[in-house]
Amino acid sequence: MTRQRPWMPERDTRLIGRSAELTMVRDLLADVRGGLPRAVLVTGTAGMGKSNLLRAVAELAEESGLLVLSAQAAPVERDFAFGVVRQLLEPVLLTVPAECRERLLAGPAVLAERVLGWEGLPGAAERPALDTYAALHGLFRFTANLAATAPLVIAVDDVESTDPPSLRWLAYLRRRLHGLPVLLAMARGAGREVADPVALNDLTTASVPLALTGLAGGDCADLLAAVFGEPVAPEFAAACAAATGGNPYLLGELAHSMYAAGIPPAAEYAAGIPEFSERHLAQLLLPRVHAQPIEVTRLARAVAVLGVAELDLAAAVADLSPAEAAEAARELTGLGIFADGKPLTFAHGLVATALGAEAGPADRETAHARAAAHLHAAAAPAEQIAAHLAATPPGALAGDWITDTLVRAARGAAANGAPDLAVRCLRRALAEPQPTAQRDELRLELALTELQIDPEPGIRRLTQLTGEDLDPVLGARAAHALAQELGEADRHPEAIALLEAAVPRVEPHDPELARQLRLSVLCLQVDDCHVQPDLPARLAGLRGAPGSMRASRFADTMLAFQAAVGGSSAAEADPLALRAWAQRGLAPATGAHAELAERWEFAYLIAALFVLERLDLAEAHCTELLTQARRLGYSLRAAAALGLRAQVRCRRGALAEAETDARAALAVLDELRSGTRSSTIFAVSTLVEILLERGEIAAAADLLHARGLADELPAGWRYNYLLLVRGLLRASMGDLSGGLADLEQCGKRFQDRGVTNRAVLVWRSCAVPLYLLTGQRERAEQLAAEELALARRWGGPGPLGVALRTAALTAPEAERLDLLTESVRLLETSPARAQLARSLAELALHLGARGKTTQAGALFRRALRLAEDCGADVLADAVRRQAAGLTEARRGGEPVDGGELTPHELRIAEQVVRGRTNREIAQGFQVTSRAVEQHLTRIYRKLGIARRSQLAAALLSRNGGQSWVRRAPGGD
Repeated sequence: MTRQRPWMPERDTRLIGRSAELTMVRDLLADVRGGLPRAVLVTGTAGMGKSNLLRAVAELAEESGLLVLSAQAAPVERDFAFGVVRQLLEPVLLTVPAECRERLLAGPAVLAERVLGWEGLPGAAERPALDTYAALHGLFRFTANLAATAPLVIAVDDVESTDPPSLRWLAYLRRRLHGLPVLLAMARGAGREVADPVALNDLTTASVPLALTGLAGGDCADLLAAVFGEPVAPEFAAACAAATGGNPYLLGELAHSMYAAGIPPAAEYAAGIPEFSERHLAQLLLPRVHAQPIEVTRLARAVAVLGVAELDLAAAVADLSPAEAAEAARELTGLGIFADGKPLTFAHGLVATALGAEAGPADRETAHARAAAHLHAAAAPAEQIAAHLAATPPGALAGDWITDTLVRAARGAAANGAPDLAVRCLRRALAEPQPTAQRDELRLELALTELQIDPEPGIRRLTQLTGEDLDPVLGARAAHALAQELGEADRHPEAIALLEAAVPRVEPHDPELARQLRLSVLCLQVDDCHVQPDLPARLAGLRGAPGSMRASRFADTMLAFQAAVGGSSAAEADPLALRAWAQRGLAPATGAHAELAERWEFAYLIAALFVLERLDLAEAHCTELLTQARRLGYSLRAAAALGLRAQVRCRRGALAEAETDARAALAVLDELRSGTRSSTIFAVSTLVEILLERGEIAAAADLLHARGLADELPAGWRYNYLLLVRGLLRASMGDLSGGLADLEQCGKRFQDRGVTNRAVLVWRSCAVPLYLLTGQRERAEQLAAEELALARRWGGPGPLGVALRTAALTAPEAERLDLLTESVRLLETSPARAQLARSLAELALHLGARGKTTQAGALFRRALRLAEDCGADVLADAVRRQAAGLTEARRGGEPVDGGELTPHELRIAEQVVRGRTNREIAQGFQVTSRAVEQHLTRIYRKLGIARRSQLAAALLSRNGGQSWVRRAPGGD
């Protein structure tokens, strides 16, 4: 006797045995209602009830008044850029009132509209493509704005099948949940291929684990009782639990099969219950499907391949009429194979897996080809069609629409910040036949897109293209893109030769592109060697050319940069920089081939303004570009602006703001996986300098090690700033010789590139104290004299003020007061506030040592205010100690804890820094080791340190390493 399935209370059976898990879910939801962010990952083998628990999370959240966004990932949609994100967020945009939509899209969140394909806002089609970071950040800000309206639950089932861009966004969101009332709830299955394992690991490892295991014996009995509609014998329940491992779905299916066969849940039937695994489930279900009419079997197989499908698509893949498909769907739903509702999907993944295993590779390819053809005929979005074309072998379908669809899908993915999917679409498009001209265009487009995610394949493809006999315009575009990458790698001669060869070929066909190539040649030559003697003559020809307004701005910028770094005077360079600054908003460059020259132009103008101490203009220009880049979704350009603004703010003494910018730049660059590019190096260098100013030496060292910048550095000039700050870091850690080696290398690299202006990087002023500490007075005096002569020739107040203070270290005693007084006077007119504080403190020390304590005290107080305002903690601490020593001297006592080292103490400290032991020092001074120990005790107390290893850093940190390296009579 056979029976039909009994009716069962859905909620009761699906959550039987999950009370502990539901308690955890309620606790998480309570935390979110209280404003705390949470993330939970539900795991377990197939059939354990992950999806059921995730649905319970959503239902409990809605009952508690939380806003719930849900998505079901599917393998077939992995090539659909931001497919899961659209499931989550599109319904919000479609349903909220217009005024609410405007608030949700405020600020950076406006970029989310382009990812989500919202067509309701004006000008959407004309907006430029987003890069990956801009897309991720725009979506994050949209979600944050949404969470500000109500606590939020984001539920994603089968998260391992999420498309890569959505997976990266979920990981991006997970790292930034702090402060947001959001629960990120995910269910992850086992045994499926993951499109982006790194992003999935990043997303899931920091989540609260909620692992579902088999039901306990009592819970199994409860579930069986719900199926049979009567109590079950304990022996029967135990046998069923053993047969299924307590897997709820398998247990239910086993119970249904026995109920249908008329087997009662009695003890005498327990011994006959067989093992019931996924394999046995397939053996049970497949005959049930195969026993139906052929239309039912074909529809089931079609949906097994597609995963989730609308009825019309499934009908096309199964080669059924709409009516036949509708009837077959009703039959499969009645059998419990399909879930209720639309779109068509299986009631459980185990069923889909069992049926899907029957389809061989050829069957799957045929199914996807039919799906692609149907969607094309229905004018579906290109990305939906491309998802099926990606699973179809080349030649399976015919028609120009295949390439056209794949290219449109690629451009849509790239425009929405998913260049990796764009690359996959373009590579698949190139597997189809095309005319040569179209094929070359696609190869170039693919190369340019590859550069966004992994430069090496793109560079190889560009190299191949530039070696072929291409259309002149196409070849010039390829050469331009390759030259940009070669320049970034400091392969300037190759890049220049490439562009110079392309110019005569392209000029008859595209004169504007030829002019852009010439501008880029100039940029590369200046990048290779900053001072070009014939630069003015070459730039003069640009001013009268077409597009002369922008050419004039470019010429003024390049001339200002060369004047700033090449040793001219500030008076000569300043008008050129101001003229270029005044033109900065005129005739902006357009087109992809204009970006290279425009990017260098911006960097050179900032560099010129920086050297000229026009820090207010430099910061304003960085902010302008940052605002524009963020609005357009150009994250690399935004990171460059942030990195340069960090340097400007650091020089101005706004260390907290500079640190924020530097870290923000690195966050963007890391998210883009951009490697060690110029912007990365500059941001890291600035951050190291800031950490040194704060006394965070270990953090600075860790930063360089983590970035692979602690050892040998490449020869490119981009590493010069890093060499300078790394030299200071090494010296602060006691490695004076390593610090000097870095500083000297920095100077040599600048010299090799024609940079003679000491205002660019003050490596000599940094090296002088180190040479004095190591007893190399002659070299210190030489560098101090060179620095002062170069600074006087330049004439800028900041560089000259620092050079004067440095000169005071090696000057005769009678000259120091005048040098320090002039240093303070000049720095009063400079925006470099921290440098003024250092000179004020130096002058205060000098005056205090000569009994002018009232004047010295006033100078100390002002120096301390400046240091504290800048956030220069090391300098502020040094000034406090120096002022304390002066106060003690006023009282008539011996200076303590902050007093200046005596000449004899300084000589002993220098010997320690040079690595000599107490015994060696004692022998050199002809005293006992005990006497040396006593001197060191006083030295440590005055410098505020506890051990020998801290001595070098303390000597350098005190007032920037200046006052503690005075010439000691009788010293080495």
